[in-house]
Amino acid sequence: MRDLISRQAAIDICRAPHMRNADCSDFEMAIMMLPPAELGTNLAEVGTDCISRQAAIDRLTEYGNGRAVFISVGEAIIRIEQLPPAQPGRIKGHWIPVGGALYKCDKCGVVSLKRKFCSECGADMEETT
Repeated sequence: MRDLISRQAAIDICRAPHMRNADCSDFEMAIMMLPPAELGTNLAEVGTDCISRQAAIDRLTEYGNGRAVFISVGEAIIRIEQLPPAQPGRIKGHWIPVGGALYKCDKCGVVSLKRKFCSECGADMEETT
């Protein structure tokens, strides 16, 4: 559950004055430094405010010609706002091997490294199918 962060905290980081001239790696570092979302014992409290840290990083990182390319602050905020809410434990899913160390979530189709939760949809991932 340490992968969950507050959507508003991620947006606030993007709006910070020092991020005006930021690039992808600056956004990634700022997202990595956010503390995990405070979750109560009731998963219904998660609501729409929590997003996956890894999904945010994946959406803010773009590469062109083998290096990170510039993303505007406005574009970064739009991408974070468009992320689906993470709902750990509410959705059960399975990893489907796609080759090497990569697996595909059977719920949303994101290809990722195998984790306990899907970084895109937050599905609680059971054993690989």
